[in-house]
Amino acid sequence: MQIYIRARNRAARQRLLESVTFGAGVDVDGDGEIDRTEFILFKLEQMQEVDSKVIAEIAARFDEIDKDGSGSVDRSEIAAAEKEARDRMREAAAVTMAAVKLRKKSQGLFGGRRKD
Repeated sequence: MQIYIRARNRAARQRLLESVTFGAGVDVDGDGEIDRTEFILFKLEQMQEVDSKVIAEIAARFDEIDKDGSGSVDRSEIAAAEKEARDRMREAAAVTMAAVKLRKKSQGLFGGRRKD
């Protein structure tokens, strides 16, 4: 039974891959043409290999990194994004450490460990 299901799934994927019917929204940049990236993303979504929400999150992150809005990122934008990520991680670690210290201090004020 499992072999049949796998074969059926492979056949369905092959049909989707070979299909050239496109729905609305495939031409993401609206230039009237479907480029290689748009085609690949569309097929991945169509074959349910990737969730469109994940693609949207990745695209939004790219847009954050692409400070000049050129549609590509250069070394300076990548370096700036890496620095921002390191800074956010340091800030999160500092907040965590402060919370731990506060908890330890409050435990001392109440004579030992508190039951939560």
